[in-house]
Amino acid sequence: MGMAIIGCASGAYGWLGVEIFFVISGFVIPLSILQSYERFSLSDFPEYMMRRLVRLEPPYLLSILLVVILWELSALAPGFAGAPPDWSFWQILSHVGYVIPLTPFAWLQPVYWTLAYEFVFYLLAAAFFPVFSHAAVWRWLLAVGAVSGLCLVGMLPPLSLLFPIGIAVFRRIALKDPLWVLAMSMILAGGSLAILGKPLEAAAGSVTALVILATAHVRLEGSGWRPFFWLGSLSYSIYLLHLPIGGRVVNLSRRFLPETTWAEFSMSCVGLLLSLAAAAVFWRLVECPAIHLSRQMSKRPLASKP
Repeated sequence: MGMAIIGCASGAYGWLGVEIFFVISGFVIPLSILQSYERFSLSDFPEYMMRRLVRLEPPYLLSILLVVILWELSALAPGFAGAPPDWSFWQILSHVGYVIPLTPFAWLQPVYWTLAYEFVFYLLAAAFFPVFSHAAVWRWLLAVGAVSGLCLVGMLPPLSLLFPIGIAVFRRIALKDPLWVLAMSMILAGGSLAILGKPLEAAAGSVTALVILATAHVRLEGSGWRPFFWLGSLSYSIYLLHLPIGGRVVNLSRRFLPETTWAEFSMSCVGLLLSLAAAAVFWRLVECPAIHLSRQMSKRPLASKP
């Protein structure tokens, strides 16, 4: 019983994984651009975005189809107590361009809103790369101050501040910014996030930045790390499928199992295993071809992926 309680309690702050990922993206995406283009300019923007789309859109779009199919099938199961299938062609079409927030429709899966943030960041990262990759620290600090100000007055969503924290780490590692520049960037972005009522998000983002900085030159070698590399390669597929697969398993089990902590913990473990299995298949059949096609679109392969 104690293990079950600890297992369930450990997920209390699991939602902060999104904030951590935004900081990681802020670090990885500009580093990828820097390593892929000798001198990135707006003329490279179409190729960069096309490769991003080819890499990420097929798994995303197929996951939408999977969500709809599973929703319809679940509604046919005896004892179904969830919301009946309620979707439309226009709702699905609105997912394609991540424009759901501009429509009266809801996301078909809650995690999709984070992909909308990522997509906008890809656009801005390429468009403003000359700004935050420039050696002049005053230009970068001015940009962080501008983003912080726009968030404070409500013109940008607060979580936008997590991306500059990751970019600041990129600048420290790739451009050799002084530590005071990194500190000032984190104070501006993290402090603004805390002021906006999100101190936990600010703390998670700051800790993530420090971990990246401390481990940037650490090489993970040996067979013992292979399971973690494998999980890393499946991360996008796991993210897309953990709710429609794992979440549905847990919800289904609640109809037949007693409402105990141990039962909840056990079915969460089963849901996790099934999500990993589904993600492995999805990665092999969908993600791998998308990755291969993306790499074929240029002689300058992207060094990393989010």
